[in-house]
Amino acid sequence: VLVEAKDQPVVESLLFEMGFRQQSTNTAAYYLTHHHSMPFYHPPTGVWVEIHHGLFPQANRLSALPVFSRDNIAAESRLCQVDGIAVKRFTPELQIVYTASHWALGLIDLKHRGGLFALLDTIFILHGAQQGLRWKMIFDWVRNSVAATHLYLLLSYLQNKNIVRIDQDILRELFDRQKSFGMTNLKIAH
Repeated sequence: VLVEAKDQPVVESLLFEMGFRQQSTNTAAYYLTHHHSMPFYHPPTGVWVEIHHGLFPQANRLSALPVFSRDNIAAESRLCQVDGIAVKRFTPELQIVYTASHWALGLIDLKHRGGLFALLDTIFILHGAQQGLRWKMIFDWVRNSVAATHLYLLLSYLQNKNIVRIDQDILRELFDRQKSFGMTNLKIAH
């Protein structure tokens, strides 16, 4: 859950009232510079919740990209209903770029689990969009950035493994916008 920093204490107090408790193998000090507070766990249901005040830690270069700025997040969030509760969700375009970068960070440091969730999320985002993604906007957002590398790696992997079909023009555009992969290191990464 992404909230404004000023609203974080209120949301967290509600979670405590609902029976959640904070739990992590990391120290409390670790979360002082992290992009979310210590995760909350609800023992009776097994549900985990993270209260984010940013999408990435401030020290990570992704946090400085315009695509992940507060203004762009606000512009690319849409009001919807979840179980009768009004919430805001990212547009599919922002969600796919964020998912790819978050997934890639887990691959880079090899300490996060759950890489399959990002693959599944991406498959569902692509399926739900049904060719309606604003690719030009995505291309503009990620041009010459590490986010382009992450998105290209994720989408080319799904294409390479015949999991989803991505238009070759889209993959070519993303390849041109990223600066990390050539054909050899891409094959190694796949």
